[in-house]
Amino acid sequence: MRLILDLLNIGRQGRHHDRVERRADLRELSPSLYALYMCMR
Repeated sequence: MRLILDLLNIGRQGRHHDRVERRADLRELSPSLYALYMCMR
């Protein structure tokens, strides 16, 4: 859950490099949750 909140906050701050890293972390932890997150983007 914290990872998703971090992704949303990082996106608002415009920190693209950090967002890419966090997306990779989410993809490794939960591919299905990552897919859901990406559908919403």
